[in-house]
Amino acid sequence: MAAPLVDNTGKPLTPEQIWEQVDWCKRDSIQTCFPQYVREQLAAKKTLAKNVNIELFSMKTPYGDRFLLKDTDLILEANKRQCLFGANATGKSLLFKNMNEGKIAGFPKHLLIHHCKELENDELGDTVLNTIVNAHPFRRVLVRCEKQLTELISKETDETKLQSLKENLNYVQFNMKTIGGYTAEERAIKMLRVLGFDEVGQNKLCSALSGGLRMRVALCMAFLIEPDLLLLDEPTNHLDFPSVLWLENRLRGYKSSFLLVSHDRELLNNVCTAVLLLEDLQIKYYQMGFKEFEKKKAQEDKKKYEEIEKFLIKNQNVDPSTFLGRQKHDKKQWADNYHAKQVALAGKFTFPAPVALENKEGLPNDQISLINLQNVRFSYYVSTNHFIFNDPIC
Repeated sequence: MAAPLVDNTGKPLTPEQIWEQVDWCKRDSIQTCFPQYVREQLAAKKTLAKNVNIELFSMKTPYGDRFLLKDTDLILEANKRQCLFGANATGKSLLFKNMNEGKIAGFPKHLLIHHCKELENDELGDTVLNTIVNAHPFRRVLVRCEKQLTELISKETDETKLQSLKENLNYVQFNMKTIGGYTAEERAIKMLRVLGFDEVGQNKLCSALSGGLRMRVALCMAFLIEPDLLLLDEPTNHLDFPSVLWLENRLRGYKSSFLLVSHDRELLNNVCTAVLLLEDLQIKYYQMGFKEFEKKKAQEDKKKYEEIEKFLIKNQNVDPSTFLGRQKHDKKQWADNYHAKQVALAGKFTFPAPVALENKEGLPNDQISLINLQNVRFSYYVSTNHFIFNDPIC
C-alpha cells in the first residue's frame, strides 16, 4: 500500500489532493483514492471477519453530559438480521450515527457500512436515478479512475507506461465487475419501477419529491450498495403499504447483516431473527424473533417488578445517603415507571369488536350502504366554479 494519506505536516489530505498526487502507472498509488474500508481489506491481504465484538463499550450524549451506554459489549454477528430496540433517548440513532461515521474505537474499519435514513438536504441536488446509481462509494471512485485511465491510454506514447496504464485499467474494471458497477443503472431502474417511478419520475430532482418518495430513493440506494452492515433508521416512514411489503421482501433476502430500528412491529416480527435491547446503559442480546422477545421481556419485567416490591417493603426506612438508600431510590424509580407503563397499556385505545350492520329492510349484504351521500360536490375554491367532481355524487 502507498504512504499514509497525510501531508508533510501530518495533516490529512483532502480527496482532491489525493487525486492530484496519483501516479496512474502505479497500482498502489491508485489505491490511495479507494474508500477506507477497501484500503483496509487490501492491507490485510486476507479475508477479514465481518462481525463486531467490542468489550467495555461506552457512549455519551453528543454534549458529553451523561452516559447512554456504559461498560457494555457491542456485538454484531455477521449475516444476521437484527433489531435495535429501546425507549426514546436511549441512544439508538446516535449509535447508528457513530457507527456510520467511524467514531467508535475498535469498530472494524474494513466493513462497508451504510446508514439508510431520510435523505439530507445535500443529497437532493441530483436526479432520482443518478442519486441511486452514484450512491456506492467504491463505484464512484472506480468510475473516475476508469475515465482517467482511458484518457491517459489514448494519449500515451511510451510503451512501458502504456502497458502499466492498461494493466491498471483492467484492475479497475475487474473491481467494477466485482461490485456490479456496470449493472448499477439497470438494477436501480428495476427497483424504481417496482416502487412506482416511471421514466419521468426517475429523472426528477430528488428535491421535488415528497417525504415518502425520498425514503424510497434512500432504500434503493441502500440495496444498490449492499453494505456489509446496513443500518435502517425508521425505514417505513411515509411508505405506503406496497412499498412496505417490498422492503420486507428485500430484508428477508438480504445476504449480509442489518440492524433495524422501527416502530412497525409487523415488520420487526417478519424480518428480524435477533434483538439488541438498549436498557439501563447496557446492550442486552436476545437470540429470538421480535414477537418472542416481547413475551420474554414482559416476563422479565414482571419478575423484576415483584422482586423490587419485596425489596422496597423490606427496606422502608433506610438512610437515603447510604448505598442501600440509593439502591432503594433507583429501584423505586424503575418500579414507578413500570407501573405507569402498565397503567397506560391497560387504558390503551382499542377498536371495539365488529358487529353486524343494521339491516331493517332485509337487503343482501352487497346492497347495504356504509355511507350514503346525495348531491355532494367539492371544490378548493368555489368562486372559480371548478369542482373536483363534475357531477354531484348520487
